[in-house]
Amino acid sequence: MSTAELEFKDELVEAAGMKIHVTDVGSGDPIVMLHGGGPGASSMSNFKGNVDNLVAAGFRLLLVDQPGFGGSSKDLPDGSYFELAAKAVKGVLDAKGITKSHLLGNSLGGGTAVKVAIDYPEVADRLVLMGPGGAAVNILTSGDIVESVAKTVAEFYASPGLESIRRFVDLMVYDSSNIPDSVLEERLAAATEPEAMAFMKQLFVKLATDPGKDLWKDVDKIHHRSLLVWGRDDRVLPLDSALLAFHRMPDVRLVAFSKCGHWVQAEKQEEFDRLVIDFLTAP
Repeated sequence: MSTAELEFKDELVEAAGMKIHVTDVGSGDPIVMLHGGGPGASSMSNFKGNVDNLVAAGFRLLLVDQPGFGGSSKDLPDGSYFELAAKAVKGVLDAKGITKSHLLGNSLGGGTAVKVAIDYPEVADRLVLMGPGGAAVNILTSGDIVESVAKTVAEFYASPGLESIRRFVDLMVYDSSNIPDSVLEERLAAATEPEAMAFMKQLFVKLATDPGKDLWKDVDKIHHRSLLVWGRDDRVLPLDSALLAFHRMPDVRLVAFSKCGHWVQAEKQEEFDRLVIDFLTAP
């Protein structure tokens, strides 16, 4: 069955004092899909290429727009972002009557998945984490890379346009020539909505001063079966930043792809989908 034939159910769910946009598709064991935190990000923009294979494998996907992103509330309560996002995921599962779900998260979404597993371990089944924000710590790579990402994002918001969103995507992937202009245009349109622009500026300030962002301190508390997936050429969270979590998480395996950046689910889509399906269906 192709994406065009699938039935997508979009709804706003009241969760943790926010309205959280969720796209519900497929049937079977649920997977909460949590996107990254770049300009114009949403779960459908991050994972639309993975939907067909995962649904065909017998999974129900809950594509959640994290607080402040996509169709979800932009005006957030006070508190640590990862704490708010984890509460939102728990609220969505409660509203859906789902007692336990796999969690799949990229970058910021990986951090949220980690926080859900720490704060609400009873609702988390297996975890798939792609370059999880907050849970990764640079060990060998120069901090100049992180500064470069922050500078590129700041330049985008100072002068948003197709070229500045292209420079951002260049940092996310190994080879941006494989990313069609339609994706850039979609991300640009979402990122430049006035509410989205205001939220992102607040988010950067919040994350910069938020002690709750240091999720790596608690990764040893995650006893769920977990899969870390990385691009060898990730320039956002370099591969060496996976090592602390890989060393400290009790039940974990690490897979890395060459010629791949921060968006493994897009750059290595077919291999990634097979890897995830095998991991989530294994006894």
